[in-house]
Amino acid sequence: MEERMNSTKNSLAVIFLFLFAWSALSAHANQAPYSGSAGGDLVAWQLPSLPRTGVYVDGVEISLQGGTLTLSWAPVLESGCYKVYSSADPEGPFSLDDSGTLGEGSWTTQVTEERRFYYVSTDLAYVEGGTFNNGSANVTLSGFYLHKHEVTQGLYEQVMGTNPSQNFGVGPDYPVYLVYWGKAVEFCNRYSLGQSLDPCYSYSTYGTDPDAWPAGWYSTANHTNLSCDWEANGYRLPTDMEWEYAARGGKLSQGFTYSGSDTIGDVAWYSGNAGNLTHPVGTKDPNELGIYDLSGNVAELCWDVWGSLPGEDQTDPHGPSTGDYRVLRNGGRTSPESQCEVTYRTFLGPSSSSGSIGFRVCRRAPKVPQPVFDPPSGAYGLAQSVNITCANPAAVIRYTTNGSEPTAESPVWDPPHVISGNLTVKAKAYLNGMEPSQTATAVYRFNNPVFIAGGTFNNGTSNVTLSSFYLWRFELTQSEYEAVTGTNPASAMFGIGPNLPVYNVNWMEALAFCNRRSILEGLTPCYSYLSYGTDPDDWPYDACVWPENHTNFSCNWNASGYRLPTEAEWEFAARGGNASQGYIYSGSDTIGDVAWYSGNTSFLHDIGGKSPNELGLCDMSGNVTELCWDIHADYPAGPQTDPHGPSTGVYRIRRGGLYESYADYCRVFHRSWCSPALRTYGFGFRVCRKTLAP
Repeated sequence: MEERMNSTKNSLAVIFLFLFAWSALSAHANQAPYSGSAGGDLVAWQLPSLPRTGVYVDGVEISLQGGTLTLSWAPVLESGCYKVYSSADPEGPFSLDDSGTLGEGSWTTQVTEERRFYYVSTDLAYVEGGTFNNGSANVTLSGFYLHKHEVTQGLYEQVMGTNPSQNFGVGPDYPVYLVYWGKAVEFCNRYSLGQSLDPCYSYSTYGTDPDAWPAGWYSTANHTNLSCDWEANGYRLPTDMEWEYAARGGKLSQGFTYSGSDTIGDVAWYSGNAGNLTHPVGTKDPNELGIYDLSGNVAELCWDVWGSLPGEDQTDPHGPSTGDYRVLRNGGRTSPESQCEVTYRTFLGPSSSSGSIGFRVCRRAPKVPQPVFDPPSGAYGLAQSVNITCANPAAVIRYTTNGSEPTAESPVWDPPHVISGNLTVKAKAYLNGMEPSQTATAVYRFNNPVFIAGGTFNNGTSNVTLSSFYLWRFELTQSEYEAVTGTNPASAMFGIGPNLPVYNVNWMEALAFCNRRSILEGLTPCYSYLSYGTDPDDWPYDACVWPENHTNFSCNWNASGYRLPTEAEWEFAARGGNASQGYIYSGSDTIGDVAWYSGNTSFLHDIGGKSPNELGLCDMSGNVTELCWDIHADYPAGPQTDPHGPSTGVYRIRRGGLYESYADYCRVFHRSWCSPALRTYGFGFRVCRKTLAP
């Protein structure tokens, strides 16, 4: 059937092809305007002001190889749902072009003339989800597809093998009528099965195949034995509220009295102009969504059992579960103007039919696949280049970072973003003609400084008062260590990974790391080796090798650079500082909530995999044990302020459990020590600074 052309505008693009010569091998699409080069290039452009009507496919691309023309697009529906129309004149008329072959999101034909214009259309109009007021309450609907025409006699006969229509307009392009509600349901299932779709309707325990339903299933007494699978992808009748929302124009509604106009004769066949006959579908103007005849021609059956509209707000309502009648919408060939308004509702017995009653079908809209973050949520030592992708490459991904839900107006995630600070990203994928995806959320945490306000605690022997300092949230990662030193000392036996804690670093090498990082960032290094200064490149080659060298290091406690925490600083922070709840482990009395230890693992884990303590510090009770500045000795008696430990001794302090430690060794007050030259698995460190000022 030839498509009518009128002044109705549609938000979807129309793609036209203009051929100057058969030698052209390049193509351009979706550019307005576009001028091809001389010598026979293929030129394509959009003409958004061209009078047109219907439901058009957006984003069509054009290519020409030799004499083969291909139109391609991102498919949302099955290939059989698409049609290609063409004309030798951009003003039309356009007619169905059956010269080509439809594929999955493509149409291919052999070019046979010098000048031709094309567009791709579908009989199913996408009705984007939204909210409207039905006069009683607000109704929120998910997106769906509604057929742009009432079911025709030709389609009905093709599916059902018979045409019940007679006397009031007969022909393949006329709407079917004299169909009762049960037969409309049967049509939907047979139409779905014929297109290898999942039928929506089941009768009692007899399944979805109408051939298996018992005799008399369609009687008035049995109509509530039919149930609908709302997640099935097959055809079904629209619900009462879906019908009204679409008739109003959905999100594009202009608030017309009739579907598409305030002038009924422009959009409807009704008692004032129909001559008591039905008319071929689509011969009046469509509404804002490109859907025809929603105010006249034949009244249309809906799914819902009849009842008064509820007074409370609803989401995707399906109507009452019991009742004697089904909802009927739309005016017909004999209806007065008042019965053609988009708000008009009435009802019909499920076994009744009329020469003025037909139906149209709808389908649920597929949902865009949920976006995927790469890398995923997690704790990271270094900045990450984050990409978000969707299994449907045509989808547009929109995102927020302020905790709100993404919308179609949110920024587009393109290209990858570099994230270096703690951030929560929410993403949703959009594609025209599909329901937006579920929201995907990724939480990125980085090894950044946590302010530890000064305070006083009791270490079991005496009160210790500390000045404020900054301690890093996580243990130092292998990627952070390698970024500064150029090497990763980890081994395959015990775990290699960018977000695993670094290990196989001795105490003196930890000091060298602190100074190197300070120098790289323009900070004043804290550590000096004898008279050799603060640059590890100037230290003797064996400065970090022999255990007896450890007392040759001194610390400038007022320097701005990185250093190891003192034992007292480490314990104060592990206890939760001034926010301490007095937990046995760092952040909990339940060790498994906050630590990797012998009771829940046998290997090293990425940083931040357990809950933080009161200050937001992670892994202080288990993963790797952590090196501190102090030389080991018994605690001195009496109050202390900012203690740095003794000046002589053989061993250096380490605190916190490692992944194979027993629970007792993971307590916040447990003390351990090691040789300053010891490199081994399970021994790492975290850094601190006195100030964040340079």
